[in-house]
Amino acid sequence: MLDMNVHSATGTSLVVVGVGSLAGAIQYMLGKQKYVHWKISIVFSIAGIFGAFLGSYINSLLPAKIILYGFSALMLIIGILMLRQK
Repeated sequence: MLDMNVHSATGTSLVVVGVGSLAGAIQYMLGKQKYVHWKISIVFSIAGIFGAFLGSYINSLLPAKIILYGFSALMLIIGILMLRQK
């Protein structure tokens, strides 16, 4: 649709999701209720950083078709699980 390869789409989507997540996190940190559990946030942030580097490395090694099939399978599984919860 946008004439973008899978590897570029993956990186671009991570930037978009990251910026949106940061905006939401700031609201939760600065809001009146302050709904942030800092110890858990730090642990998951550190794990997420390592996971992002590992995922980026693995993404660079895989052919585009494998990434597309894997993502499609993941979306299908998540969709089925969401439907089963209702």
